[in-house]
Amino acid sequence: MDQNITTNFSEKCSCGKEKCSCSSNKSADKGDHSTKGFKKEFVGFLGSTSMHGVRHSCDGTYPIHRRIIWTLILTSCIAMCTFELALAITEYYEYNSAVTFSYSEQRSIQSPAVTFCNKNEGRKSVLLNEYSDIAHILQTMRFVSVGVANASNLTVDEMNTISGYQYWHTLYDISPQLNDTFVQCKLGLDIIQCEYVVEPMLTQSGICFTAFSRKMKKLHGPAKVDKSGAMNAVSFILNVEPDEYYIQHLSGVGMQLVVHDADRYPLVHMHGVSVAPGNVVDISIEKQTYQTLSKPYTQRHCVDKDYEHDDLPNIPGYPYSEEGCLLRCMIQNEFEPCGCNPYDDNGENCYFSDLLNCPTTSTAPKDCKCPPLCNYAEFNTKMSTSDYPNTLDIHNAEYYNFSITDPDEMHRNLVHVNLYFRSLNVLETKQVPSIKWFALFSDIGGLFGLFM
Repeated sequence: MDQNITTNFSEKCSCGKEKCSCSSNKSADKGDHSTKGFKKEFVGFLGSTSMHGVRHSCDGTYPIHRRIIWTLILTSCIAMCTFELALAITEYYEYNSAVTFSYSEQRSIQSPAVTFCNKNEGRKSVLLNEYSDIAHILQTMRFVSVGVANASNLTVDEMNTISGYQYWHTLYDISPQLNDTFVQCKLGLDIIQCEYVVEPMLTQSGICFTAFSRKMKKLHGPAKVDKSGAMNAVSFILNVEPDEYYIQHLSGVGMQLVVHDADRYPLVHMHGVSVAPGNVVDISIEKQTYQTLSKPYTQRHCVDKDYEHDDLPNIPGYPYSEEGCLLRCMIQNEFEPCGCNPYDDNGENCYFSDLLNCPTTSTAPKDCKCPPLCNYAEFNTKMSTSDYPNTLDIHNAEYYNFSITDPDEMHRNLVHVNLYFRSLNVLETKQVPSIKWFALFSDIGGLFGLFM
């Protein structure tokens, strides 16, 4: 006969003729057991955790007043920890940066480019002999290559007279010439042909001359400097030709020069310094490199010098630079209405008629979208001067058959420029984040360890 048997262990058993089977009724107690298990684990965690405030606040064996005190301490620590965490996270997302300086010694340094611009933009002898019909017109215009000069004072006849002249060729013909300007060039103690290292180029200061230019670097390879000091200077003796001054937009007689990276367009009108005849000018150079951060650590994104983008203007033949982009942008906007840009490759076909008969526009640098470079180099210079010529200079002028050997004329016409590295150390300037992401996580862990 079948029987149903209930055990003390909440099991229901049934017996048949041959065997009995039992089934457990645990589902009713499942929730109760899981709740008790979680509570047991949590109490165990509170008893073993290193966060002493939590353990002491929840320990039921402590008197109530002691647990209240520990609860107040724990609450205060949580509040302070939260405050400090907010400060740390806020400071990280402010993206503050710091600047580090360090010197690195180099075996050799690539020679910088040096650009010379005579303050005279029109030789008197050439203008009065070969361009006599427009010499007074150019002088009235204060003709400079920074833009099409002021033509508002010209009469209709004067406009018609000058319109048929090519802009670039006229500027080149009347400007000081390389062979007349460079009397002697030396690398250390070795005399070299100036044409080998110097080339004329059109800048916003007129026709200038650049030594160790980007073009020369491509033709002959980069010039390396492996020795520092004045005994290893690159020397140039230049003839200012003060008697030839006729068109001048800067006061004084002399040269403007700028030392710059060969991969960057020379902005003589912005960064140039003046040197006058009758002086020996010693210029010591120190190379400084810059490594900057991009957005969000700065207000703008930075780009590499090899960055190319159709939307960004740049000086043809040069890697990208912010200064070159700004200059090109302003030049394009100035000459775009003319249909002819003398700074382009086809600029040789520009006539004065193209440039004087078009509306003039001006562009502010803020209107040009030119991101800065992330990495670039500059050359810091220090200058000192002394009188020229001395007795040895006069002897050298006679020995090397200078075109000018009279001491008084040498003093009135010539300037001697020496450029050298004062050391082969490079000053490296880096912009780095004030707080990096792993420092933020370290601060968070430290705050939890301190307050909890």
